[in-house]
Amino acid sequence: MKHLFFRTSVAVYLLFCFASKASAEQSFRLIVGVYPDVSYSASDAGKTLTILRNKMVEQCGPVSFPNPRRIELSGDLPSNVVMDSRRPKHMNLYSATGTSVQVVPIIMACPDPVITGFISGCARPGGPIFVRKRPSRARDAQVWGHEIGHAQGLNSSFSGYVGGHNQNFGFLMYASASENNWAMTSAECNQYYTTQTFPPADQGEAIIIDEPLAVTGEISKKTDAPTDFDDEQFARSYLLAEWPHGLDSEILDSNREIVSRMAREALLNDDVELWPNSVLVAGYTNFDGAVSLISKVLETTNIDTNFATENPEEAAFLVNDAKVNAGVALGYLAFEGREEASNLLVPLISPKNNFLSIPFLDDGRDTQRLSQHLAILATTGLALAASNNTELQTVLNNHRSAALVGQYDLGVDDAFFDQLEELGKGAQGKTLDEVLGSQ
Repeated sequence: MKHLFFRTSVAVYLLFCFASKASAEQSFRLIVGVYPDVSYSASDAGKTLTILRNKMVEQCGPVSFPNPRRIELSGDLPSNVVMDSRRPKHMNLYSATGTSVQVVPIIMACPDPVITGFISGCARPGGPIFVRKRPSRARDAQVWGHEIGHAQGLNSSFSGYVGGHNQNFGFLMYASASENNWAMTSAECNQYYTTQTFPPADQGEAIIIDEPLAVTGEISKKTDAPTDFDDEQFARSYLLAEWPHGLDSEILDSNREIVSRMAREALLNDDVELWPNSVLVAGYTNFDGAVSLISKVLETTNIDTNFATENPEEAAFLVNDAKVNAGVALGYLAFEGREEASNLLVPLISPKNNFLSIPFLDDGRDTQRLSQHLAILATTGLALAASNNTELQTVLNNHRSAALVGQYDLGVDDAFFDQLEELGKGAQGKTLDEVLGSQ
């Protein structure tokens, strides 16, 4: 059986496929700002931009990044990025750095606190552009390309766009980042190749980009978006994808059985490549044994899989992402009334407590920062669950008071808790799918 990735008509898709590339060369002058807690070298940035340049050549035509630079961002900047118009001072601090792309430890809200796990990238028209480092430079390139698209004005004014994103899987501006998502229409290419609207580079360490790939004849041939996969291919592609804007519950609901089964098998069989999204699927679909499998992820202290033997640091990175995503996944289960999930969730909301109890693996990141991120997502999960449980609401209220008087550094402000309060009120009387669909 074939699985179609469309949410719009085949006729619309065919119009996309016959689109032509932009004719003029695009030139982006970039300065990559890196937060002090993040290990992202000029070499890393060069690999990312090489991949991004070659992919954009395939889709739209010539592109270059003349004299790109990398600088260290100040440690005085907020480390937990909140892309929220209610925090103009926060945004102004980042905008004042003059950077084009900012690699940061945590993107906490874009613009609202997400209840769907890690955010990998966030941007508004004209910038700023925020991204989170991934183990794979190819995945970085896809997220960077997507967010640059938003900064260049690819949001909601295009045919087939809903909520700022192309609704066809396989396209760069689709809501999740996958190795399959690079196709662009002529209208998207033309907008992407307009004059740069975010800050250019003029300082910092040089980023070296590899020479362009050798081509003959035409500069490139447009890569069409994939049209169909079988169910097994679809499920794995879905669980491998980056979800920079959250779990797509509509697609998951229409493929619930196969994705849920593959997520369960991945957690049982230590397929850590799929773990970050599998814990979210486990929480969302609420299958038998979900709580114990999420608990297994939280308790994992070492890697022993075939995948890990090829790249242990990347495997550790993915396991740690899964541990952090477990905070919100347990919130889903607690929202559905799973008491054992609530019991696991509550200790995670304090970074002081979870730092002592959750064994994060060595992946080059600061473990205290990971503990803080877990606490933030667990707090968000708690706010969701508290909408259906008065005891958890009391826990949340006490947690808010403790965080705001400085008993521990959760890294959030009063406005964040106000947003969580709005989330809780909005979740009352709704199903989990309805709540996530409004994100």
